[in-house]
Amino acid sequence: LGEWTSRLGARLGIRKREFPEKMDKTLRWLKYGVLILIIAATWRAGTLVWRSYDPWVAWMHLSAGWEEFLESPWSYFSLFVLVIGMSLFIERFWCRYLCPLGALLAPLQKIGLVKVRRSEDDCINCHRCGTVCPVRLDPEKKDVENSAECIACGRCVEACPKEKALFFGTSKKKLAVLTVGIATLAIFLGGYGIARGTGYWQTYSGSTRSSEESFSEAHLYGWMTLENVSETLGVSVEVLLSAGSLPDDFPRDVPLKDIDGVDDEELLRRLTSVLEAETKEYPENIPSNPDEIKARLTISQIAEAFGLESGDILREAGWPIDSGLNTSIKTLSEELGKSPDDIREAVKKLSE
Repeated sequence: LGEWTSRLGARLGIRKREFPEKMDKTLRWLKYGVLILIIAATWRAGTLVWRSYDPWVAWMHLSAGWEEFLESPWSYFSLFVLVIGMSLFIERFWCRYLCPLGALLAPLQKIGLVKVRRSEDDCINCHRCGTVCPVRLDPEKKDVENSAECIACGRCVEACPKEKALFFGTSKKKLAVLTVGIATLAIFLGGYGIARGTGYWQTYSGSTRSSEESFSEAHLYGWMTLENVSETLGVSVEVLLSAGSLPDDFPRDVPLKDIDGVDDEELLRRLTSVLEAETKEYPENIPSNPDEIKARLTISQIAEAFGLESGDILREAGWPIDSGLNTSIKTLSEELGKSPDDIREAVKKLSE
């Protein structure tokens, strides 16, 4: 995107600018700071905090309109000001100075076997390679471009007017720019295909809501499928279909945001609201008689009201010990093919 914007700026006649060399080298360290900050904040918060500032997220949600902008204004600031706006004046501004992904990939460039190499005997020192480099490197000054900033775009090699003076390759073998591109694509697609075929490729972490979290506190997103939502909330797909008043043939393996006629945000709000209401019950309304325990109560509420351990209740009832403690016994019984009476009888026996 930054490259396209830079080309647009050139067509509009906007003169490219560059920071002084010393300042440029210093500013390149900023992206490493951004990466470290993201990792630290994510570790502390337990969620990907960068999402609210990520210009890529803003770019992928442009069609969502004004509501999305109001929800993540800083990501749109990053997109329109730091990525698009600044690239009109400084080529690849975001990539060079602020992109955390660039900081993550930079070490790989340092240890890579295929690099831009120069033949001292064939080089005519025309400076063309440094002129076309989008990240302001100068391959002419070295025999091997070892800079972590090199993005291996091949522009310098293609611009070189002298055959064999500048080329891609290892220490023993020269490679054409096209060959490098095709090999890179083949490695990526091959790895992706193998990962998909073996089941190791996952774009979803499978993070399930803890027993201490309410349904509204779970991390739900429009890119999730109904099966993803089921796993995250810890309830069956059938329960979700019922809670959302959805038809039985509702797609279960398609991202909610990609289903025609479905407002993913509204649907997720409705699901969590219904499930939350189903399990909500104030302690003072919990009966003292086990036979009067309401099916909308949760295991943890029942255990607290009767002074019992949640695990003891589940074991006595013959229910899985890892059943959701904050899920209503009505929902759990539907999932497990059990009856709420199992819990009532278990509480009665344990209270004797």
